[in-house]
Amino acid sequence: MIVVLIASFVRFFRFTDYLEFLDDQGRDAIVMKRILIDHDLTLLGPGTSVGNMYLGPLYYYAMTPFLALTYPDPTGPAYGMALLGVMTVALVFILGKEMVGERAAGMAALLYATAPVVVHLSRFSWQPNPAPFFGLLMMWCTYRALKGKTWYWLGVGLSFAVMTQLHYVAMLTLFPSAILFLYDAWKHPKKHTTYTQIALLSALAVLFVFSPLIAFDLRHDHLILKGFQEFLASQHQTSPLLDRTTRFFLDLQGRGLQTIVETLGLPHTTMTDRGVNTLLLVVFIVSAVYIVRQRMKKNKNSTAELILYVWVGMTIIGLCMYRNTVYPHYFAFLFPAVFLVTGMIFSSLASSRKFLVPIVWGVVILIALWNASQLGIWNSKKSDMKLFRTIVQDISSSIKPGERYNLALLNSNREYRAMKYRYFFEVSDKQPQSQYDYMNLDKLIVVVENGEQPLNAPIFEVQQFLREVKKPVLLTKKSYQGKIIEVYVFSRK
Repeated sequence: MIVVLIASFVRFFRFTDYLEFLDDQGRDAIVMKRILIDHDLTLLGPGTSVGNMYLGPLYYYAMTPFLALTYPDPTGPAYGMALLGVMTVALVFILGKEMVGERAAGMAALLYATAPVVVHLSRFSWQPNPAPFFGLLMMWCTYRALKGKTWYWLGVGLSFAVMTQLHYVAMLTLFPSAILFLYDAWKHPKKHTTYTQIALLSALAVLFVFSPLIAFDLRHDHLILKGFQEFLASQHQTSPLLDRTTRFFLDLQGRGLQTIVETLGLPHTTMTDRGVNTLLLVVFIVSAVYIVRQRMKKNKNSTAELILYVWVGMTIIGLCMYRNTVYPHYFAFLFPAVFLVTGMIFSSLASSRKFLVPIVWGVVILIALWNASQLGIWNSKKSDMKLFRTIVQDISSSIKPGERYNLALLNSNREYRAMKYRYFFEVSDKQPQSQYDYMNLDKLIVVVENGEQPLNAPIFEVQQFLREVKKPVLLTKKSYQGKIIEVYVFSRK
């Protein structure tokens, strides 16, 4: 299929040259390496950016086999993610064809294949990135269940369990799924026993997937539960009802723009014009409602539309309740729904008049080409992994076998534990101490990316060394990329 070839090209083009390998990727690669090489299993996934909470470890175990294919090179999980991205494009067409028709699914798949935010999240390894795949599976299982194949609700429960391991915002899918499940159960009163069994099995699946986190929490004085409670408390609003209502409707517009218009890639044409983007959002909503109305007039089944609209609508409303910044990866599970609705809108327009078919396809192709031209693969910053390897080779000569050493990083992102550098030291023959162990070091390697003086940095990783070593000796200082990056090696003596 041509769309799959296009999706493969934009996801694998100059893959290692432009591969994103930042602090999160370094952290994940270290955990996978320890699972693979050191057989050090983990109960935890990464910590969340908001609140003292942790995700589950499912992503680590799923991606470790891909690391095994390229180890010690850390690109394996990124290849796995890109492959999953291509599979998602194929499934948008295959599963979408069953839900919304072949033409709508084809248009949706083409737009999905080249959408900048979707392609970007498909080209590197990160915990939230598989969410579109499982979000699509969850919607399709819901569709099958509402079409009479009741046990597909168990697939909905399993997909939900996996998605909530990838990002907790995916818990928003519980509400549309629960509403549709209860609606289906209400329509089939003679199957209440079956629906009860499915609900119990789905709950057990969620508990099973979360069992590592539950075990950790029980062993560590409910650390994660307390973090979740603190997060919920931070979201509580005390402002007057009128202010909250006004804020909600303003957020409704903003979240709608973000989840629909920006996901489709259209803001690249009107980045400075919120009014135009709002108009596009209104056109999208009105068109979607019009499709349902027309199908109801013709007495056509609108199961797919019901699922897609409930998902999109309730996710946007749920995001309005969230008081922090929302990033695209938070609602990545919604990407396929947005494109399937868009495909339906274009397909409905094409079906209204025969002469419109080539015109509508032309518009879809032009949007896809425009989005493809905006992709970062044409002008991205080169990957720094080659630089990281060079630094490890240069600095390793300053470390004697058996010496206790650790790393610190000074940059604008506050990535103090230097995880993107640490991975390459970790797979060398002179491994550093754990990122949590800065006591009794013989040497400290400080990587500076922001021009700061290393010994003046008020961070624990540096200050702990200075508390123990009053007058550290500078053994080595090396500069890279025209002194943009400087690496210092300090010793006790």
